[in-house]
Amino acid sequence: MQKINHNQLIAQFRSFRQHLRGLFKSYSDSVIDLIDAKKSNSNGASSPVELSLSSLFERTYSSMQQSNSKII
Repeated sequence: MQKINHNQLIAQFRSFRQHLRGLFKSYSDSVIDLIDAKKSNSNGASSPVELSLSSLFERTYSSMQQSNSKII
């Protein structure tokens, strides 16, 4: 069984998020927050409005609309 190097995994994850952030010219932080809110959606949010209430989405609903337009 291969030993897991947690520091290496954290570095890879940070690098991935930085690369992902670079894919969006504007609203990149909002896009990342939206992805975090969606991926941690344990309360069963089924709409963007409900996702905007997530503690991981630290922005306003209008930011969600703008970031959503960059993804779609």
